[in-house]
Amino acid sequence: MRIVLLGATGLVGSHLLAQLLASADRIEVLALGRSGPATTDKRVTFIQSNLTNKTQLQQALSEYQTLNPVDILISCLGTTIKAAGSKQAFFHVDHDLILNTAEAARQCGIDRMMLVSAINANKKSRVFYSKVKGQTEQDLISLAFKQLILIKPSLLMGSRGDFRLAESVSAPLMKLINPLLLGAVKKYRAIEGEDVARCMVKQLINPKQGVLEVYPVDFL
Repeated sequence: MRIVLLGATGLVGSHLLAQLLASADRIEVLALGRSGPATTDKRVTFIQSNLTNKTQLQQALSEYQTLNPVDILISCLGTTIKAAGSKQAFFHVDHDLILNTAEAARQCGIDRMMLVSAINANKKSRVFYSKVKGQTEQDLISLAFKQLILIKPSLLMGSRGDFRLAESVSAPLMKLINPLLLGAVKKYRAIEGEDVARCMVKQLINPKQGVLEVYPVDFL
């Protein structure tokens, strides 16, 4: 399987890459982004890109597909308003860069995509974070991938390169609350980034087409 991966150095993306390379399947990964993943595995190709130039993205994807086609585009890309510096910068990362790459992928004939979104993604939300996530989902849906898998975790837990105060405060509390979230509210359980990645690996062989909403806690 040949995969194009965005966000390979982040919490979920780094776990996903490690799990892919550790699997028994024949895996090749093209990582696109500002910084490359910490691996010397020859199955991983890294192309440095700010993901803003769709023409360059399309050229890179076309060249990578010279011998064999790409099976799926996966985006684990994401930031916070604090890390990005402003709402506009957050939108640029969590919407524009993902959409740029997705549009280039469609132009190159890639017809499957998987996105790490958020449980409360809704383009009509009054919460800016959820609104942006929802807008990104809707714009990707409009590209008419044969299969678009929306991974929708609640609070993500795990070791990050950057400190996030809200998560550091919420995570211990959520670990206590998690067992109480049953039935229809189970999907709101906090989840480790490693477990989200494990769910994503399982989804790679999902044969269903169309837009699929997946809650990672269902696969623990």
